[in-house]
Amino acid sequence: MKGNTFSHSILSADLISSYLSELQEALESCGEEGFLRFREIQAVVQTVNKGGDEQERRLRAVRAVNAALSGAGGAEETAAALADPALALGQIYFEAAHLYHSELRYVRDESGAGELDAAIVLSRCGTYYPTPLQICDTKAFTPSRSS
Repeated sequence: MKGNTFSHSILSADLISSYLSELQEALESCGEEGFLRFREIQAVVQTVNKGGDEQERRLRAVRAVNAALSGAGGAEETAAALADPALALGQIYFEAAHLYHSELRYVRDESGAGELDAAIVLSRCGTYYPTPLQICDTKAFTPSRSS
């Protein structure tokens, strides 16, 4: 195959179901041909791998948040972990590190799970924007209690 260059994509056993569903979707959309070409298959594999890489980075970032909540690093370490781009939380206010830390510790302790999962971290911090008053006054922050 002179002149053809192939880049190889490595398959991950952890992503098998994702490969299958994406390939099935691609096959359904290929129309009358009824088959996928090598480049199309390769594109699907690369897309799934990229998504898997992003998910792995997000999981590592959540592990760092959990470690910060449990470790001696305190609020500053929690804010630094939340600022990881893999979480895509947007602006993290380091001046409010104590608020993020308090809220997440409260949620973790109330859940009884010992660790927070990605959904909780993203939902609790992705929409939380402390006011300047809260940033200056630690006592102004009271975690919400569920009934």
